[in-house]
Amino acid sequence: MRNAIFSFYGSNVSDDVINAQREVVEKYKQNDTSFLQIKSNNTHGANINFFVRHTDYDNYLILDIDCIPLTDGIFPTMFKMASDGSVIGCAQRANHINNNKHIYAGPCCLSFSKKTYHKIGMPSFESTNRGDVAEEITYKCQEKGVNVYVIWPSHVAQPKWDLINDIKFGIGTTYSEKIYHQYEIRHGSENERIFIEKCHSLLR
Repeated sequence: MRNAIFSFYGSNVSDDVINAQREVVEKYKQNDTSFLQIKSNNTHGANINFFVRHTDYDNYLILDIDCIPLTDGIFPTMFKMASDGSVIGCAQRANHINNNKHIYAGPCCLSFSKKTYHKIGMPSFESTNRGDVAEEITYKCQEKGVNVYVIWPSHVAQPKWDLINDIKFGIGTTYSEKIYHQYEIRHGSENERIFIEKCHSLLR
């Protein structure tokens, strides 16, 4: 199986953030998995659309530039689930949209196979009037009977947005002790500092 992890970033992301993420991902990913960090100032959804539709991998894993694995087991697990026909990602909710509090597998860390993407009709990853970036993937899976697994937060440094009931996510969210997402890395040097220090702590 040919697996790819890919992260897009804009010109507003520092080299220190890019390098820190790369070192952590390279530490924890399997040797037979490609890892690409791609600079682009297009929208996140447009970038994902282009990559998935114009590259030939069996399984994909989208990773935000400020998102990293915390263990060496999470990426192989996600790729195995993707290869088996499921979609798996970190739980997110578009709080700015009135869509019945829909929970979806977010593109901060999202894995699926090329086969599954074709099965659900190759929907766009762009935001729509019923969902944020990549939320349409979860909608289409739910309509087509494809399993969607979400990874729930286990700790949030700065709770900011609602998920469901009393569960929140926000700045510095740890998902099931396996994935860390800083969120809003573009908003100030303090977020960058925290993310880089998190990466360095793992590398030590």
